[in-house]
Order: sequence, then C-alpha cells, then structure tokens
Amino acid sequence: MFYLLVFPVLLEKPIVRNRYSYQVGGSLPWDSPVYICRQADIDLYEAIRQHRFATVLGPRQMGRSSLRVHTRHRLESAGYCCATVYGTQLLDSPQDYYRWDKQLSALVWDSLRPNESARLAQWLQDTEGLLPQQRLERFTRELIQPILTEAPVVVFIDVAESLLDVPFLANDVFEWIWYCRCLRKIYPIYERLNFVVLGNVISTDLIKSEALLHSGRAITLTNFKIEDTAPLQQGFASHMVEPAQLMKAIFRWTDGQPLLTQKLCGLVSTLLNEFETPAQPTASLSASLEQWVSHLVTTSVIETWNRQDNLSYLWDICYLLTRSQYKKPLMAMYRRILADQPVKLNGDRLQAELMLSGLAIACDGHLCSGNDIYRHIFGDLAHS
Repeated sequence: MFYLLVFPVLLEKPIVRNRYSYQVGGSLPWDSPVYICRQADIDLYEAIRQHRFATVLGPRQMGRSSLRVHTRHRLESAGYCCATVYGTQLLDSPQDYYRWDKQLSALVWDSLRPNESARLAQWLQDTEGLLPQQRLERFTRELIQPILTEAPVVVFIDVAESLLDVPFLANDVFEWIWYCRCLRKIYPIYERLNFVVLGNVISTDLIKSEALLHSGRAITLTNFKIEDTAPLQQGFASHMVEPAQLMKAIFRWTDGQPLLTQKLCGLVSTLLNEFETPAQPTASLSASLEQWVSHLVTTSVIETWNRQDNLSYLWDICYLLTRSQYKKPLMAMYRRILADQPVKLNGDRLQAELMLSGLAIACDGHLCSGNDIYRHIFGDLAHS
C-alpha cells in the first residue's frame, strides 16, 4: 500500500502500540487528553467571573460543546452551580407553545437540584395557568434566588439556533434572560446569576434585543494554533522522535480546524498503529510526510466526504452554497477568496453567512479560505 512505501518513521524510536484516542464530533470529556485550550477558554471564563452575559456563536464543529464542558467543570471546581439546556429540548411539543417554559424550568432545576424533583413538581402545579414569562419570573425569584445565596449559578444554553424553529420562542427565552439581568439593578444577589448562549447562528438573527447584545461579550472560537497542539502530538510520540513535523503536514490541510484536525490525527494514529516495524524513509523527512499526508487526505477525506457519517456537517455547508437565498453572491465571494483576491471585512450579511459556514475566516481584516480541505471539496461547486 502507498503509505507503507513512503511514510518515514524516524529510526531510534521503538514502535509502541498506543491507545491514544482522537474524537471526531461531539463534546470531549472535561479530562480528555486531546482537548486544546484556546483564547476562548480564557475569555469565556473571565466573562463569567465578571458576571457578563456571554455568547459563543459561529461555525459548526469548532469545539463549542467541548468548550462548554471544559468551562463548566472549571466553574464547578471553583464553587459554581451550573445548568445546561439544549435548545432542542424545548421543542418536544412545538404545537403546544405554552409548555416550553415548564420544560425550561425543569431542565434548569434538575441540573441545579437533581435530588429535589418533587419540589419542582409541586411548584409547577402551584403555578399552573400562568403565562410563560410570568412562570419564569416566579421561577427566578422563588426557586433560583435561594440557590444564589449559596453559590453563583451559570445557565448554559447550547444548540441555541434551534430556538428559531418555533415562532417567538427565541424572543421569549431572551426576554427571560434580560429580565434576570434587570433584577440586578434592584437585588445585587442576581449578579450571581449568569447565562452563556452557544450555537451555529448569527447573533442578530437569534437575539433581537440590542440592549442584551451590547451588555454581553461575544466569544470567538478560532482554529487551533500549531504551537498549542502538544496534546494531539502525544498520539504520535511513540512512533517518531519529532511528531511536530507530522502535525505541520496535517495543518497544511486543516489550518487547525478542530474537527478536521482531530479527523486526520485519528486516521494517522490508526495507520501508525498498524506498523509492525519501522518503514525506511524514501525521501527527506518533510517531503515524505507531505506526500503521505496529502495522499491520506485525498483518499480518506476529500474523495469520501459525502459517505462519512462523522463528516456529515459538510453537507450543511453544501446546502448553504446551493440552497441559500444568497447563493449567487455567496459563490461569487467564495470564488474571489479562492482566487486569493482581497475581500475586506465589512461586517455585512453576506460575509457573516460565509463565515458562519466556515468556508471563510477572518485574517488580518480580510476574509481568507477556511482551509485546503474545504477548498478542494467546495471549490468546484463554487465555480459551477
């Protein structure tokens, strides 16, 4: 096979079977050895410590849920109480609009007080007949406030884009969040209640309240930086003296995009573990690595992307390009980026859509291609 012929393994390094596990999609456990800390970890934690409403909105598969899990563990270790709500959990009965507030109350309460479900059941019975905002206001004052006397509370709302699937649901949820923030002006204890919203959506589509948007802090998740990838490189360390060389070859294709980087690391690790004896290098180290990784990317990712379940999010990007109401201008802008023509950031809707897909990222005040894998997969589509 190709990889047996060209892949260079530095001699002097014994082959050791390792079980280092990479993960493609889904949130990483808080103690995962392949979790990469980024600036967003610092920014989100500090925003919460400063009692600021925070949003983590942007492209899919950038590590948002892993950031939430990691931050939640860090907060709980510091004495916080945390609750996690998924937007999809509020849509169980979208026809029965007036039930979402009960579901939200139950999800938050069960996270904060998992052993006191009977108390919540009685409270819901006592507040039967109230409108959603009325019930949530009482929920805040009667059930959450006593917890605030014991510890700060952070409510994470993930997959927030799904709130837009039911008319007015997003508006009502964010009205409750704004109500909780307004309580701070009257009762200082509500400084200890905070919210973090995460999702694949443009902020102004989700949150219509300018006051809430301006009061919060937008956290940006960026690609991995190669100098921070030591945890990922550990999966290769048992096979070579300088795993950083292999990581550079991987970054040549992914530019640090989290899911794609984990995907390639997993593929490489699987193949490395198949070697019984070191393969003799056939060219210089860097040239052979580039050749081997390029072949691996072409045959195992680019040519098969539409048949891989763990890369299904690429279909969402394809859908954006082909079904968006902005299809023609989106493709025109993407073609300019692929041709390395300057596209200056101006914050308009079209640029926001393209960045939300992940096809384009911000680079020194301009837009540039997300990575070479996207370029090869979607380049022909953009030119069709």
